[in-house]
Amino acid sequence: MTTEPEVTQTPPPSEASSQCKESDIDTDVHDEDEDWDTDLEEEKFPQREAIPEKEKSVVVYEKACKKYGIIISSSFLRGLKKGKVNVNNQGLGPLGAKAVALSLVFDSTVTQLAISGNFIGRSGIKLITDMLKENDTITSVDISENALGSYGAELLSRLLEDNANIITVNISDNGFNEYDACFFGTILSNYKSGLKTLDLSHNQLSDQGGIILGKALASNETLQVLNLSWNNIRQPGIKSLFVGLKDNTTLQELDLSYNGIGDKGVESIAERLHELESLVHLDLSSNRIGQLGIGKLMKSVGHNKSLIELKLSKNPITAEGVCLAIGILKEHPECGLQILEIKDISVPSAFSTLLEELLKLKPRFRCKHGGFRNQNDIFKFAIKQREENLLNDPFMQLMDYVHQKKLRWVDLFYRLDTDKNLSISEDEFRNGIKSAGIPVTDLQIDQLIERLDANEDGEIDFNELLEGQKRYVRRLEKIFGSSPVEPGQAGRRPQSGSTKSRPSSSNKSRPSSSNKSRPVSRILNRPSSRSDHHTAG
Repeated sequence: MTTEPEVTQTPPPSEASSQCKESDIDTDVHDEDEDWDTDLEEEKFPQREAIPEKEKSVVVYEKACKKYGIIISSSFLRGLKKGKVNVNNQGLGPLGAKAVALSLVFDSTVTQLAISGNFIGRSGIKLITDMLKENDTITSVDISENALGSYGAELLSRLLEDNANIITVNISDNGFNEYDACFFGTILSNYKSGLKTLDLSHNQLSDQGGIILGKALASNETLQVLNLSWNNIRQPGIKSLFVGLKDNTTLQELDLSYNGIGDKGVESIAERLHELESLVHLDLSSNRIGQLGIGKLMKSVGHNKSLIELKLSKNPITAEGVCLAIGILKEHPECGLQILEIKDISVPSAFSTLLEELLKLKPRFRCKHGGFRNQNDIFKFAIKQREENLLNDPFMQLMDYVHQKKLRWVDLFYRLDTDKNLSISEDEFRNGIKSAGIPVTDLQIDQLIERLDANEDGEIDFNELLEGQKRYVRRLEKIFGSSPVEPGQAGRRPQSGSTKSRPSSSNKSRPSSSNKSRPVSRILNRPSSRSDHHTAG
């Protein structure tokens, strides 16, 4: 007969946690249908010295997964070697969580853990949080879509108070309610926490949750990214959030999409937005914002120097509201906004004129909209968009570098292949691109690696590099009709072709209009004039 796991007495909640209803938080560790041990201390862990550091993770996982009947794929093992444990949506349940927890307690190589959508239950989250208290190398945790509820929120709160190494947490879609928000408020208010990214989307924090988190953000000094989308936070909660953000100096990205805040909620944002000095990205998509709200919001944006990107898609702004927004930005060219996203709205022809006037004042400004209403405008915009996307492609920078240095592609390959094993690893590619000074971002380097590594084996051979170059050249030829990439051409539109490629306009290439080019029979049989025709009749 399996013994029931021992339930330890939990300490009294902190002052911030006192706002929670005790009836909503069940501190019992054991589910009625779960009869497994949750005490990690009773398990015999592999000795750290017994297994070489490079092989330890794979060996321990294979043993743990074999013990609990869990199948791990080769792609999982490849990720493991890179310090990533990704077992998302595998239906592992509490037993699978136990295998993961046992394997990670003494693992010093893994830095990222993703166990989303696995129904790990109350026992599973207890095992995972106990393990994370012992593990001091994991910095990123994804435990989303596991229905953790209030009990999970409390355990995570205690974990993040004790473990400052964890800086990224995704706990979206876990059934957290407004009373659970106090646990997350405790985390954000704790000066020991090192949390930088927190995803609480797809929960039910509501207005009370927004009020609690707003107060916590006022004193937080670490958080940089916060996702509160799909939380039913309306005007009172939004107002409290932005009051708190007024005193916050670290938050850079805030996602409030799909909350239905309406024009009143936007008015509360507009009252504070111009005062914020750290916020860079704001997502207000699908929030029932109309023309009245967009006008007040854009006036506040016009006085904000830090905000770079604003997303407003799926709002009833209408085309007139879009023109209003561009007109307000034109009156405030000193504002920091560079990207306005309204992807689902088709704009009128008048929008083009306003946008051109704004671009003269703000050349780097971009508006991502749903296209033009007029067919000619739609066609012109689509062609221009394809050209811009192609010329801003990171492969253009790579081709430009090859031409500037007068290299062959085989020369570039050998420069990147530093260990001379005839294949380029991801690290070699990344370090080589950076040391060469090619002006691409880390994200663009990742995109290049993904495109070039056709067989997804983590290595780029010469054939893959050459095929990637050929594919890009074919795209250039398809769009522009030619693919000249001379030194210094990256970021500029290739010429559409020299006059030699066009048919000559001389008379030699055209059929002569003289009678010699016509059949003689036609000349002889053709009446010379209308009068002749009648005479002949």
